[in-house]
Amino acid sequence: MMHVYKAISYFCILHPAFLFGVSFLLGTYAAFYPPSYLVLPAVCLWSPLVILPIRKENSNYRLLAANMIFFLLAWGYTSFFYTDLELPPKGINGKAHISIESISYQITQFSKKWKYECTIKNFFSKDDQLLYQSIPCTIILKEVEGLSRPLADQEYLINGQLIKNSHGRIELNPSKEWHLVQDSWSLAEWRFQFKQKIKTWIQSRFSRPSTAALLTGLITGEFEDLTFRQLFSRFGLQHILAISGFHFNLFAGVCSLLLRCILSRRMMGLCIIISMSLYAFMLGKNPSVMRAWIMICLPLMGSYFEKKANSLNLLGVSLLCLLAFEPAFALSLTFQLSFMVTGAILLAYHPAQKIVYRIFPKQTLAQVIKMPSWDQHGYCILSLFREGMTLSLAVNLFALPLSLFYFQQFQWMGIIYNFFFPALISISFSLFFLGFLFQFIPHLEGLIHEINQKFSETALMTLYHFPETLDMTLSEVYLPIEWLLAYLSILFMGLLFWHGSNEIKSCQGP
Repeated sequence: MMHVYKAISYFCILHPAFLFGVSFLLGTYAAFYPPSYLVLPAVCLWSPLVILPIRKENSNYRLLAANMIFFLLAWGYTSFFYTDLELPPKGINGKAHISIESISYQITQFSKKWKYECTIKNFFSKDDQLLYQSIPCTIILKEVEGLSRPLADQEYLINGQLIKNSHGRIELNPSKEWHLVQDSWSLAEWRFQFKQKIKTWIQSRFSRPSTAALLTGLITGEFEDLTFRQLFSRFGLQHILAISGFHFNLFAGVCSLLLRCILSRRMMGLCIIISMSLYAFMLGKNPSVMRAWIMICLPLMGSYFEKKANSLNLLGVSLLCLLAFEPAFALSLTFQLSFMVTGAILLAYHPAQKIVYRIFPKQTLAQVIKMPSWDQHGYCILSLFREGMTLSLAVNLFALPLSLFYFQQFQWMGIIYNFFFPALISISFSLFFLGFLFQFIPHLEGLIHEINQKFSETALMTLYHFPETLDMTLSEVYLPIEWLLAYLSILFMGLLFWHGSNEIKSCQGP
């Protein structure tokens, strides 16, 4: 048992920022949820740092104290700014002072509507008594022909009803009158209009609506047609639709390929940082966007100053930054999925690789060279399949229980489609970016976009024409939150032990 604690403790010493970020996250959740939920995660995380100093095998008191400080800071900071929101079953009427964070247009089979993501700065009762502060909320307005929507460039005072929907999300049902708050402003309208210009530009280049919708969504993160989202959800590909590290890495990779021939390494890194920052600013305040931006820019800044970055510590820093900026992010499913999937890749990929390599052994280069030509091609395809299986196994160790907890179902087809579909999307994204760069050469631009359109349509056909009778879904499985926390805590500590043991072995040598 002491060997387990020693390995985990050693891992924590090598990745302090990651540990601080997790402690800050637990402190944030302590302000939102009952303390009983956090007992097991906290005990698992801190017990190695407590037990080993008592046994005099290590001295981690400073690290433990620092983690406790981060936990208490997060709890106090969140408790101060966010009140415990308990609403009557039928909601409560009053007046809200809202600040609009983003606006989107959504089309369903039955209606068209505007969706405002807001923060309620203050919520007053009918007799002007202050009830709540700093509440993230959503406002849904159905589009009515002949009536214009409220612009999202200022703050508003709105009379309405505050309710909590079936998913636990706070919504505000507003009255028809929105009163402007003088000397206020918001960038939400500018961002929306800018994304609309991008959408119009893409539609002018691609004649097929499905290709234009796909590329518009990949660039802006906005998919107006909700049936498109449902299609991707059917195959467990929702992560492609949300702007994340996948998109930022593609963007940074294409920029790197184009700039490395004309700029020095430092200048290329600086240009990519500026480009990524402008892109993130255009997309707005979104947890997955902000996490991806931090984890892309910090290593580039480190390379500029010739400092090496550690991926897990970067994840911890991004946790600290996002929760310090907006503690309510911790309640967002986008935030939870973004950090959990990234953490799964960083923590579980190599252990999953060990398992997959036992089933499909890896050959040495000398062995591959001796193979017949057709066997070499087959081995290359098997290698791609093996890496896809490894990544899928690592991610789904975390994603499967989270999906069962939130949606009571899991799409088995997502495991198969995640082997190859993200690669197809990355090719389409790269072709689009290449066509954009050559827009001043009309014939070449048109050729690239035509190739991209045919390629993207072919990729989408694999979704449209897959028989529904072959869909495999693990459904109607209710996972209590206590079970979810127990599973994630044990899995998390097991992965820390695996990494700590390997790092101890690497330090000791053969």
